[in-house]
Amino acid sequence: MAKDQARVAQFARMIVSAGTRMRDLITNLLDANAIEEGRFTSKVERLDLRELVEESAEHNRPASTRKEINIQVCASGGLWAKADRGATLQILDNLISNALKYSPPKTTIQIHTPS
Repeated sequence: MAKDQARVAQFARMIVSAGTRMRDLITNLLDANAIEEGRFTSKVERLDLRELVEESAEHNRPASTRKEINIQVCASGGLWAKADRGATLQILDNLISNALKYSPPKTTIQIHTPS
């Protein structure tokens, strides 16, 4: 019974993750359209890059699980930047997604940030 509950919880997390990624994809398409029409405004704010790297790694967890690739985040704390949160996450998601796409199964991807 506990094994069934664990599988249901795992599938629920995957569904939520897929839904979030679909929402983000639609948002990105709308942003691209706004950029083309000259209507895009970025919201620059102070961001903790370690937090964003960890969030992006979590977004990519389902893909890494499918390929049995371990994602290791080796990011130091206190690394701040002034940037647009959504755009920065999109860049990180692209980088990690490409690393997963071109890495062989059963390997490890390490994400490092400057100290």
